[in-house]
Amino acid sequence: MTREQFLKELRGALAGVPAPDIEDIVADYQSYFAEALSAGRNIDEVVAAHGDPRRLARELRAELGLRQWEDRRSPGTFWNAMLALAGLAAIDLIILIPALLVLGFLVLILFFVLSLFGVIGLGTLLDLISASQDPAEGSWTYLLFRSIGFLAASIGGVVLLIFGLRWGMARLTRYARLHYRLARPGSAGIRPASR
Repeated sequence: MTREQFLKELRGALAGVPAPDIEDIVADYQSYFAEALSAGRNIDEVVAAHGDPRRLARELRAELGLRQWEDRRSPGTFWNAMLALAGLAAIDLIILIPALLVLGFLVLILFFVLSLFGVIGLGTLLDLISASQDPAEGSWTYLLFRSIGFLAASIGGVVLLIFGLRWGMARLTRYARLHYRLARPGSAGIRPASR
């Protein structure tokens, strides 16, 4: 594969990434190829050392998604980072998807339960304020403390859930970056042997 073919395939595989990012990435690889050529290295070997441009594009998409999520943490960037991580490798997906699905369902169930705690606590508090509580439910102090307990459990649980999600995403990011460094030839200061 020639340098031009590599850059063309890389540009095509990066479709959907913002245009300035594509231009920066392609410019980086053009300058890398130019430096290798000026250093007297065989350009075909340099191109071959980078491997498949589609695989490289998936790795670069994952890195861009992770950086966006780290810079601006929002549900949208979280979702984009997750999709980028999912695109890294099929073997990893076979291992990670079942675990992530189970964890995702557990998080949804936990969020639903914590939301119910909040609704119960708020409902009890509104009953107290409107003085429409049933005397069989207990005294107003019991109901007040019960509503405060449910609201505190709901708010505290959601905060812990958010911290847990952030921690989990950070671990997944670390795993993806490690995978990125190990899977890509010539990364982490290790250059492929020249023939």
